[in-house]
Amino acid sequence: MRPTIAGQNLDFTVNFSEAVIVTGTPEVGITLDTGGKVYAQYISGGGTTALTFRYTVIGGEQDTTGVTVDSTVTANGGTITMRQPILRS
Repeated sequence: MRPTIAGQNLDFTVNFSEAVIVTGTPEVGITLDTGGKVYAQYISGGGTTALTFRYTVIGGEQDTTGVTVDSTVTANGGTITMRQPILRS
């Protein structure tokens, strides 16, 4: 793993078994060597099975051993729901 650099975007993809609808800004916790616990914010993927979350590294934060990602996504006031199929007659 390369060391993190201030201003660098760290993107994470969370995969679901079915397409999901997203409201608000859910987040996923990550732990950096020197930054402690921080949160990557949802940026894209609603309506699909793959949501992308992003954290932008700030000055003084580093990770040279590998970022640790939480195993759950936090709603953070939003929602993530399975997309309902559209029924047509």
